[in-house]
Amino acid sequence: MRLLHDQRGFLSLIELLVVLVVIMVGLYLWLNMGSLGSPGGGAVGNYVPRRGGPTTTPGIAIDQAVSVKCVENLRQVRQALMMWEQQNEGYPGSLADLRLGENALKCPNTGQPYSYDPATGKVKCLTPGHGSF
Repeated sequence: MRLLHDQRGFLSLIELLVVLVVIMVGLYLWLNMGSLGSPGGGAVGNYVPRRGGPTTTPGIAIDQAVSVKCVENLRQVRQALMMWEQQNEGYPGSLADLRLGENALKCPNTGQPYSYDPATGKVKCLTPGHGSF
């Protein structure tokens, strides 16, 4: 493709502006790569990396996925507790009574079992940033 040249060999004004815009956008992306567009530098959205946690973008994404898995486990445990309570008019003595499987009863990130209060039916994960029901 031949660029539009005037008789002296200079690029047209529009071509020059397009080249400058492309360079500025590339420079902006290159300079902001480390902060991921957030003022905290390295945090994505409201995510705050756990102490000793990942600092790279793939590591943060994996950590967030594990956190979502933990919240999903807690939601399933809570649904099982609600069904148990409707059938038996009270909460089970332990989470093992629900027979959900060992992986559903512990945090996939740390491997710690969920905290459970049989009097209230409250279940929570002891890992900071994970949920409770």
